[in-house]
Amino acid sequence: MGIEQNNPIPVDSHHAIVSLTEELEAIDCYQQRVDYCDDTELKAVLMRSIKEKKGHAAMLVDWLNRRGPESAAVWTAQASANDT
Repeated sequence: MGIEQNNPIPVDSHHAIVSLTEELEAIDCYQQRVDYCDDTELKAVLMRSIKEKKGHAAMLVDWLNRRGPESAAVWTAQASANDT
């Protein structure tokens, strides 16, 4: 997914939103693997990966929140557009 030059979403915010989406998708993938994993060592490794991905997602959300209310509005609009 690219961003057009005349798009009102600043490029940095767009990159953060896309990265957040990727982190959340990775969390879901790892969680599915954990749910079907029988090996306790592998499950622990996968759960560690989930914890790291959640940390990355939290940092991105924090960065987006620090961008101000206008960024939050853009973020909400982008998320709504992705739902369709």
